[in-house]
Amino acid sequence: MKTDPVIRLVVLDIDGVVSQGEAQPLDLGLLALLAERVDLVYSTACLNVLPRGIDKGKGLEFLSRTTQIPFETILAVGDSDVDLPFLRLAAVSAAPRNANHGVRHWVDTVSPHADAQGVRYILGHFGLRP
Repeated sequence: MKTDPVIRLVVLDIDGVVSQGEAQPLDLGLLALLAERVDLVYSTACLNVLPRGIDKGKGLEFLSRTTQIPFETILAVGDSDVDLPFLRLAAVSAAPRNANHGVRHWVDTVSPHADAQGVRYILGHFGLRP
C-alpha cells in the first residue's frame, strides 16, 4: 500500500511572541499568527519562511553596509525566485544551468553546468578559486 509522504513543519519561536516561548504543535491558530508575520517563498528545493518584508536583497544590503563591501564588487549566484532580490543588487549575477527560467533570464551569466558543478564553473569563469 502506497501512502503519501509525511511533511512536518517545525516552528521555533525564538522571541516567544507567538507561543510564549513554549514548543507547540502546529495548528490553524498558530498558522494564522504566523501568516501575519511571515512570507512564504518557494525556491527550487524548499519552502523559505521569511520574516515579513525581509528577503535576500535586504540581507545583502545589510552585509554590504556592515562590511563596507560595495555592491559594485559583489558576484551573486542564485537559482530560484527567492534569490532575485540579491541578484538584482549585485554588480554581476550568475546562475547554474538548473536555475529556474526567471533567474536564468535575469542573470548576466548562466553556467553550462547544474548545481555545485555550475557554481564551480561560475567561480572559475570570474577568476575566483572554486
